[in-house]
Formats: sequence, C-alpha cells, structure tokens
Amino acid sequence: MNIKRIILGTALLCMGLAASYAQISIGSYAGSDEGALLSLKQNDNSGENSNSGLLLPRVNLEDVDELYPMFDPADPLYTQNEKVLHTGLTVYNLTTDLPGGLCPGPYSWDGRKWKRLWGACTPPVSIRCGSVYVTGYVGIDMASTPAASTARIEYELPDGGYELDAAIIGTQDGVTAYVEAQTLSAPSGYITVRFSGTPSSAIDKKTFLIDLAGNTCSIYLSAFYPPASCAGGSEARGFVFRQNDKWHVVTINKSSSADAAVQTIECASEEEALRHPEALQYCGVQTTNRCIPLFDRNGDYQGVIFKVDAASKVAQSTTALRCWENFRVYSGSQIQSINSPAGYLGAASVSGGKGYLGITNETVAMTTNALR
Repeated sequence: MNIKRIILGTALLCMGLAASYAQISIGSYAGSDEGALLSLKQNDNSGENSNSGLLLPRVNLEDVDELYPMFDPADPLYTQNEKVLHTGLTVYNLTTDLPGGLCPGPYSWDGRKWKRLWGACTPPVSIRCGSVYVTGYVGIDMASTPAASTARIEYELPDGGYELDAAIIGTQDGVTAYVEAQTLSAPSGYITVRFSGTPSSAIDKKTFLIDLAGNTCSIYLSAFYPPASCAGGSEARGFVFRQNDKWHVVTINKSSSADAAVQTIECASEEEALRHPEALQYCGVQTTNRCIPLFDRNGDYQGVIFKVDAASKVAQSTTALRCWENFRVYSGSQIQSINSPAGYLGAASVSGGKGYLGITNETVAMTTNALR
C-alpha cells in the first residue's frame, strides 16, 4: 500500500510540475530553455552540462514502412491514422536488413516510414564487378567446370574485418551463383564466386545480376557448345597464350585442306583475347603426343595444328584429318613441339600485332580459362 501511495504521489507531483511549467528539466532544478519542452542536464551550465547521455530504447524494427513491432500486423487498431499519430517516434534499431533499408542506428518515424538519422545504410563491404566474364557449356553442370565457371569479385573493406556468410547471390537461366563462408580481413582483395546449374541453350555474354554483402552489380555469363572430342567438354579451354606482357590468339585457315601457316593475333589482355571473334578452343589437357584439334565457339571442328615446318620453324595447320604425334599442350603450360624441329612455340615475327605460331623457345603460358 505504501508503494502505491509513493507512486501515486510521484505521478501527481509530475502532473503538477507539468501543469505549473510549460517546459521540464530532468537532472536539474532549473526549468528547461524557452524553446524546449524537455531538457536533460546535470547542472545549469550554459555550455557542457552533463557527462551522460540519453539512452534510446533498443528495438528490432521489422519493416521500414511499418510500425512493427510496436503494433501487431493483425491488430485492427493499427490504422493509417496510427501511423500519422506516431510521427516523431524515435528508437535505436538493432536489425540488419540492407536490402530492406534497415541497419543498426537511430531511426525516427516520419508518419510514413522509418528514416535513419545517420544517413542511409551503406554496406560494410564494397565490391566492383568491372569486366567479369563467366563461361559454361550447354548441357553440362557448371559445377563440373570449376576453372571456367568461377568469378573473382574485387572488394574493399573500409574498416575492420567482415564475416561473409555462405549464400546464394544470384540465379538466372538455370544457373545459380553462390559464395562459401569466409572471413574478409585484408583492406582489399577478391571474393570467389562459384556457379552451378546446367545451361540449356547458348548464352552470349548475358548480364547476370548478383547481390553480394548488400551490394548489387552485374557480371557476364556465356554458355557455348563444347568440342565433342573433349571429355564432356569439361576440359575445353581457349587456345590463347601469354608471352611477355601480351596475350595472343591463334587462328588457322578454316577453308582449305592445304597446309597453311598458323597465325597469331596480339591482344592487350587475357579477357580481350578470350573474347576475340577469331579465338578458338581446344581440349585443354593434352599430355600425350598428338596433333592439336581446334574448334569454334559452337564446338564445331575447324582444323588441326599438325606439324612444324622444318625450314621456317612455323606451325602448320590443315582442315584435313592429319594427326601426327607432334605436340603436347595443356592449360597453364607451354606448347611443345616433340618431333624435329623440337622446341617450344610462341608468337614469332610479330609485326603490327600479327605474327606466326613458331618455335621461339620463349616462356609461354596457355590460359586456364574457356573462351568468353
């Protein structure tokens, strides 16, 4: 009973103070400043007047457009009028839902939606897709072609570390993009994105939207027909190589069965070479001695590189089915001529960006990627 009397007395006192003063000061005997209904302070200094602050109620907001959890969605009393009446309601939100516009911080209700007082939510990690290309094969699960069907997305981490959860980050044309759980600790680096699913038809550099760590950006997805002679197409790679600081595309005469010199086209980057309209593909693991069959993006046979001319030391191609045991070549390695003349092949006699595939014995590295 005494407690009830104390509470009642306190309430009446506050009501009396409210009736006596238009403004109230908590923490000081002095009244509030003229323009304020309520003032929080520990002393009457005109400058610094407290060593503490206002602790806002901490709430898990559920929807940026609704007064949840203040009201139950099924509550018949929750009407548009209640939204208006609660204009100015302020809380400290704990929910993180970047696509929904919610992240930790103070929010105020403006009568229609919650507004974050610190400015709009920004993702803790920023990403840049840039020119990212991913390749798959028609009728083959992209999960079985890991070298071709992964993407590296550049990221920047402004402060501290970030725990990236395993998640599906995009789905299109039967293909799913996902990331595995990982810890980002470096200020910048790359996030590996993997793909699964089987493309049902050819796709030519189609825009593929991904949502990663609160960021959205687009990469480019292609799917083409693998060479029939490759094991399920899983080893098909672009017949593209790096020599010094340049990349080179290899082209052959596709219209004649007569022997013809194999030509090279110089490119500024690997991506440019893989996307070159004349670029060809081959079965990327050839560790036994044989010719090098080449195919276009549709998986159609175009011809073979079958020997090196003894006099010019330039590789020769033909559309005829000649397959001498002359070469070894596989992704990440060099192009080796086994029989006389023996040696390692590269771009020779380059002039104006064009040359010939011949014995140079320079260090050459074949791409590990499929065509784009």
